[in-house]
Amino acid sequence: MRLVFLLLPTLTLGSNIGDSVKSFLESDPGTSEVPEQLSFLAELWEHGQVSRVSPEEKDLACDACEAAVQVVIDLMLLGVDESGIESALSNLCALLGIVEASVCDGGVATYGPGLRWIVENSEPTIGGRQVCGAMLGKGCGAWEEINDWTVELPSDPKPPVEEPILPPEGSPSKKILHLTDVHIDLSYMEGAEAACGLPMCCMNSSGLAASEESAAGYWGDYRCDVPLWTIQNMLENIRDEHGSEIDYIMITGDFPPHDVWQQSRDSNLMSSRTFLDLVKAAFPDTQIFPSIGNHEPYPCNILPGSTSGVEGSEHNPGWLLDELSDYYSTWLPQEQLEMFRQTAAYSFQPPDRPGFRILSIPSPLCLNYNFFIFMDFSDPGNMLAWMTSELLKAEQAGERVHILSHVPAGNHECLGGWGREYAKVINRFENTVVAQFHGHTHNDHFQVYYDSTGTRASNIAFITPSVSTYTWLNPGYRLYTIDAGHEAETYRVLDTETFILDLGTANSAGSAQDPLWFKLYSGREDLELDSLFPGDMDNMVRRLANEVEYYKKWLSYYNKGSVIPESAAEHKWDILCGLLTTSNLDKSKCDEIIGPA
Repeated sequence: MRLVFLLLPTLTLGSNIGDSVKSFLESDPGTSEVPEQLSFLAELWEHGQVSRVSPEEKDLACDACEAAVQVVIDLMLLGVDESGIESALSNLCALLGIVEASVCDGGVATYGPGLRWIVENSEPTIGGRQVCGAMLGKGCGAWEEINDWTVELPSDPKPPVEEPILPPEGSPSKKILHLTDVHIDLSYMEGAEAACGLPMCCMNSSGLAASEESAAGYWGDYRCDVPLWTIQNMLENIRDEHGSEIDYIMITGDFPPHDVWQQSRDSNLMSSRTFLDLVKAAFPDTQIFPSIGNHEPYPCNILPGSTSGVEGSEHNPGWLLDELSDYYSTWLPQEQLEMFRQTAAYSFQPPDRPGFRILSIPSPLCLNYNFFIFMDFSDPGNMLAWMTSELLKAEQAGERVHILSHVPAGNHECLGGWGREYAKVINRFENTVVAQFHGHTHNDHFQVYYDSTGTRASNIAFITPSVSTYTWLNPGYRLYTIDAGHEAETYRVLDTETFILDLGTANSAGSAQDPLWFKLYSGREDLELDSLFPGDMDNMVRRLANEVEYYKKWLSYYNKGSVIPESAAEHKWDILCGLLTTSNLDKSKCDEIIGPA
C-alpha cells in the first residue's frame, strides 16, 4: 500500500509558482502560509492519484514539485548543514499537509541520510525534473527520459498461443493460500485512541480513547493495523478449516505496520520475525513461498537494487536480506536463499512439483518513492532482464510459472517504464506465466494484460486483499483453486475464495468470543464467470463499466465487505481503469472500455 511518507514528492524555477515555492521553502518554518494555488497538494499527497486532479492542477503540482525538489538538492550540494536542510524539509511537509511535527521530524530523520547520499553519489546529479517525472508520471518533468529504456526479449520466436481450457468436471485440483499486507502492530492496545491525529493510531503510545466511538476494539480497528492476537486467530482458523486441503502458501510481504516515521531496522525485523513465527507454528509442515514487500525495509520502501551502487555503503540492504533469508530457510533450499541474499529475488522449481516454477520478484525496485531508483531508472537491479532469462529457461523446459511480486506492475506508484517492459515480458511468455499474484493495494481486484496489438486479453494478475484493516477494510485472506489435471498440471487459476471477518461484529462480542471468519464470495459463482481466464476477465470489466448493479456487487468484494466509502462511487473510472492498466504510461484500454475519464 502507498505509504504515508515520502519526502520529496509533489512539487520549475522560472515560473511564478516555482518562485513562490522556493520562497516558501527558504522561509523559517511556520512563518509563511502555503501558496493558495497549491492548497490541493495535501489532498493529492494523501491519495496519490494524479488522475483525480485537473490538468491545470497537475501542471501546478509538477512546477511546484520541480522547484521544491531542486531547492533541497541544491542545499545538499552546497553543503548546507543539517538544520538548514531540515528547515526546508519541514516546510515541504507543510506544503503536503503533513502538519504533525513528530511525523515530519521522524520522516526527515529517517529518510534524510539516504537522500543526501543519493544526491552526492548520482552521476549525473539527480535533479527535480527526474524526481518529479518519477513521482507525477507522464507529462511531468523528465518523464520521457527516465522511462526511455527497454528490456531485450530473447531472439527465440514466441511459441503459438495456447488458449486456456477448463479441465473436465471433477478433474484434480489444488488449493493454495495467499497472505499479503499483514501489517502486524505489536504495539496495538485495546481502548487506545483510534483517531489520534497521526497517520496511524491504536498504539500503546496513542493514549486512551477520548470516547467509546474512538476506542480501538479488541480485534482491531478500521483506522489502524492489526493486533498480534487477531492474526494468530486467523492463522489458527485457516489451519483448522482449510489446513488439510492447502497444498502450499504464498506470502507477499508487508509485515511491519504503517508507523514509518518512528520505525527502525530492529522494529521492522521484529514484525517480520513475529509474523513468520506465527505462520511456522500454524503450518509447520507446509511449503511456503515468500516474496518481499515494500514495508520490510528500513526506511520503508527503500530497497536499493544491485545496480544502485550501494555496495560497501551503510545503505546496502544486506542487513535485511540476510535476516529474511534466515527466516525463509525453513522453506527454501540454499541456492535460492543465496540468490535472495544477493538480489531479493529467487527462482525455484520445487522437486516435488515437476513442471512448475515460482519466480519471486522484489517489486519495491519499481516504486517511484524507492529513492534508490534515482540512481538507475533503467531496469533497477537488472531484475526484468533476469526475469526474462528465467522465463526462457522455463519455456524451454516446458514449465508453468507463477510470479509472486508485491506491487502490481501497473500500479500508479510503479515507474511507468517498469510496467511497460514487464508487460512486454509477460506477453512474450504468456504460455509459460499462467498466474501472477500481488498485494500492496489492500483491495481485492486484478489486472488484465493484453497482447502486443492490445486487442486480445492474454494474462491475469491477481491482486489479493490484505490481512490488514488499514484503512476501513475488514481483515481477509484468499484461497486459490489451481488446475492439477490428471494428465498435465496447467497450474492455471480455476477459482478464488475470499474469507473475511466482520470487524464490527467481532468487536461487539469482544475478547470473550472468537470471531467468525467466513467466505465473502467465490470468484466464478458470485461474479457469474465461466472461468477466470483472461478473455472472461476482460468481459467482466466491460460488464463492470456498463452494469450498475453488477458494479455495486463487485465493489463490495473489492472493499472486502466493508462499508463502501463515498469516494468509491465518485472514482469509479479510476478503480476500473486500474483493472486495465499494466503501465501507468498507457491508459488506452481504459478509454476504450470504460470511456473517457
